[in-house]
Amino acid sequence: MKKLLSIIVLGLLWCNLSFAEETPSFEWVKNQTKFIDTMRLVGDDKQQFQKFIKSNMSTRQFFDFKDETLYQEFISVLLGPPNQIKYLEDRRYLVGDACMAHYCSAKGLFFIDTKEKHVIGVIRHFYTEPFDLDKTRKKSEDFLIFSKTHKKFENLPELFLESVDDWIKGADDFDPINPQVIRFIGTDDLIKDSTDLFKNYIRPLSSYSLLIEEDGDTAMFIYRYPNSKIVGEIMDYGNFKWFSAIYKDYPYYETSTFIQPANLGKNGDMNSWMLPNFKLDNFHYKYISKKDYQILNFSSKNVIQKIEEYISSKSNFSLATLSEKSWYAGTFLPVTNTNDLKLLIKKNTQTFCKILSNFNVINQKNRELKTKNLTSLLNKEKVKCD
Repeated sequence: MKKLLSIIVLGLLWCNLSFAEETPSFEWVKNQTKFIDTMRLVGDDKQQFQKFIKSNMSTRQFFDFKDETLYQEFISVLLGPPNQIKYLEDRRYLVGDACMAHYCSAKGLFFIDTKEKHVIGVIRHFYTEPFDLDKTRKKSEDFLIFSKTHKKFENLPELFLESVDDWIKGADDFDPINPQVIRFIGTDDLIKDSTDLFKNYIRPLSSYSLLIEEDGDTAMFIYRYPNSKIVGEIMDYGNFKWFSAIYKDYPYYETSTFIQPANLGKNGDMNSWMLPNFKLDNFHYKYISKKDYQILNFSSKNVIQKIEEYISSKSNFSLATLSEKSWYAGTFLPVTNTNDLKLLIKKNTQTFCKILSNFNVINQKNRELKTKNLTSLLNKEKVKCD
């Protein structure tokens, strides 16, 4: 009887221990509400998230240090100053980033798809060995991207790449993220150079279009990529308070947005800027705050298509967004000839100079102006940019 009792007790203890050590599931990641920032999520005492990550990524060594695994390096770059985690599309996706404690140049980002059960990670590091044993080039800023469920870099989901792009654009001005070499580890556990594939998505453009808000302190860009992807970006260089009151304080699904001919909006009449016939079915946006300006990224196909129509017809239009407590409206003018730029230079030279400093404008083709060199106007107009 005593032996039987001992077996039962040990069995119960074993069951309790097994339950306590159970690895958290994708459902736990989707539904947890206790942790709202990366550092607390990754660094909680029970290490629930760490166990989850470890069970869903490669066990290989991190290539820079023989005595350190990829998992150990990844966790180390997520335990620094906290950034708020982001749930997307009804909490299906979780995106978070952070940096290494006491060495914030080393950074990490994770992207989790709780439906398809994917975990994708990125480590920003500054070591090139063992790829450059002869040291023919200086150590550069590199990315290591890894996924246990994707065989090739080309198979990575577009939303992940968009999240990485947002991470790059949202970096602090004193520590910009600008990777030179990108490597990928997939299901085969091999490290492969994917620099060209990455930069074809993130960097080079086929062309871009420029639109100026009528007050001269805001610009809209339409970026066209070789893979047929088209995205939009609004840069508010004047830090207009109603811009942030809408796009920073309210997610896209809590707002209504309208694009309509510019002549329909009347000053002082909010409703005239938001005529029902011109309400958009969806306007998915992401807000980024920088030190001296604000950014709004958007990529909804129906929105891009409407803006492209206004650009093609050389017509002005307004974009207005309404939230529960505030609203914003801006009237945008497509830049289709050099005279449009000259008017901007006369109206707000500072905005023109900031446009020239946009990474996506430098040495990229402007479709309407048919040039890669907007700075050629500087000599003729005698404009000086700092």
